[in-house]
Amino acid sequence: MQRELMGVTLMECLVALAIMGILSVLAVPSFRDLLARRTVLVTAEALVDDLRFARTEALKRGGQVSVCSSANGLACSQSAVWVEGWIVFVDGGNTAVVDGSDEILRVQTRQSGMASIASNNPANDKSSFSFRPLGMASPASQSFKFTPVAPVPANGERWVCMSSQGRPRLALAGATSCSS
Repeated sequence: MQRELMGVTLMECLVALAIMGILSVLAVPSFRDLLARRTVLVTAEALVDDLRFARTEALKRGGQVSVCSSANGLACSQSAVWVEGWIVFVDGGNTAVVDGSDEILRVQTRQSGMASIASNNPANDKSSFSFRPLGMASPASQSFKFTPVAPVPANGERWVCMSSQGRPRLALAGATSCSS
C-alpha cells in the first residue's frame, strides 16, 4: 500500500497570496475611515463628558468650575483652539484663568487624527465655559464641529452642542449642525 503525500503546490500558495493582497487593498480604506470616525467620536464624547463633569462639580461644590481650551494642560489658552486640548478646574479666583487657588480636575491633551474642533465661524468660538453653582454656564450656546484629518470619510464629522442653559450634548451621527 502506497501512501500519498498531501501538500500545497507553489501555484496554490501564489493564488492564495494574490487573493489576500486584493482583499487587503480593498479593506485598508474602509479601516482608515473607521479609525477616523472612531477618533472623532471618542474625542467628541470626551468633551461632552468633561463639560457634564464640570457642571456636576459646580453643583456639588457650590462653586464655579470652568472648562477652557489649553495647549499645555496647565493654563487656559487665550484663543479657542480646542483641538490642542482642554482642562477642567475649580475656578476660585479670576474667571476662566488658572491661578494659585485653583484645582485642576481633568486634563485632555490633543488627540492625534483630529484636524479641528471649531464651529462654522471659528472667530466667534469661546475659549472657556464657566459653570455656576446652579449649573448654568457662562458663556453658553456654542457649537463645536469635530473634523478628522483629511481625507474626511462620509459621516466623519460630529457636532457637540452646548445649550443656552449650559447643557452639552452630542448630535446624532450624520448631523450637519446642532440644529439638524
